[in-house]
Amino acid sequence: MSTLLQEEELKVWIGVKSRAKLMDWLDQQELPYRLTPSGKIVTELGAISEALIRSANDNWNNPVFGNAGT
Repeated sequence: MSTLLQEEELKVWIGVKSRAKLMDWLDQQELPYRLTPSGKIVTELGAISEALIRSANDNWNNPVFGNAGT
């Protein structure tokens, strides 16, 4: 079972106050989210975890991280 993260939690985590800025940030990070019937943003903790893993794997071959060409 996954954990849903509510809009207010996400705003605190990300450090934004407006819904529009939160949606922009989620879009930039390519994180999936949905709107509840009342219009609030929700996403799953699993989606954030997957994005972090994907980002770490992408950076593994980045020369800045020292593994390029090996």
